[in-house]
Amino acid sequence: MRKIWILVHSHSGVIEEPEIYFDESSAMQKKKKLTKDFNLDYDDIQVFEKEIIQKLITS
Repeated sequence: MRKIWILVHSHSGVIEEPEIYFDESSAMQKKKKLTKDFNLDYDDIQVFEKEIIQKLITS
């Protein structure tokens, strides 16, 4: 199983397009970068970890 990290950022209550990362460090670096212009009253950034399963399709 592989893992992905999904970064979700809301700016002034509006959810921006989620971003998918294949390693946690890249997701956390982006989160840190976005946090620099962060307004605690209106903005939110979360990183979610998800295991993905690759299934083989046979016919």
